[in-house]
Amino acid sequence: MRCSLNEIEMTLRKAGRGAGFPFGLAEDVAAAAAWLCANDRDGTGAALAALAAGYRPRPECTFARNAITFAATPVASVGPSVVDLLIAGGGRTKVRVSDIDAPLLLVGLAGSTAVASLADMRLEFDGGQAVEISAAGGIKGSTDDLSAAATLGCNMREGVRDRPVVPIGGVEVNKAIWAEITALARKTYVPESATSLQGAGAGLTDND
Repeated sequence: MRCSLNEIEMTLRKAGRGAGFPFGLAEDVAAAAAWLCANDRDGTGAALAALAAGYRPRPECTFARNAITFAATPVASVGPSVVDLLIAGGGRTKVRVSDIDAPLLLVGLAGSTAVASLADMRLEFDGGQAVEISAAGGIKGSTDDLSAAATLGCNMREGVRDRPVVPIGGVEVNKAIWAEITALARKTYVPESATSLQGAGAGLTDND
């Protein structure tokens, strides 16, 4: 089935909330998934895998000279902090992550952050895969069978932010995965009742 990137992002925001994540993290996961979809990767599957792990705050991390290490990386909970710390370091800091539960979504978070922050990103996975993301939104390197540990770095750019290319006509998403995502999103809806239905519908004047 086909969905627009806006539909994917908006539905995943609700799904994140339905899975128990704070709104800010749900927004980050949704933006990362949409970025992956725009770059012909399985963003919806990556997001669902990360959301299924549940919200796990307070990551374990250590700080050393020009390096930050996360002992465990539940991506939907911790991934936004990982890329934010990378950007905050201005390209001078490396971030090491291990025990990654959704490596592809981490790539998506790096991608959406690269575009927003005008930075080139590089993710070097322990399995030998290297993924490069440009500030313009492009991606190089295979994202198949990513290992569960990686080192991230970035290079801050100066200049005018390029406008990423948006697929026209939407993107293909897996129907079964989309059904699970919409089921999570429905958890945010108000249950139908006599009270919720009271006053619903159009009013009697053009000012309603």
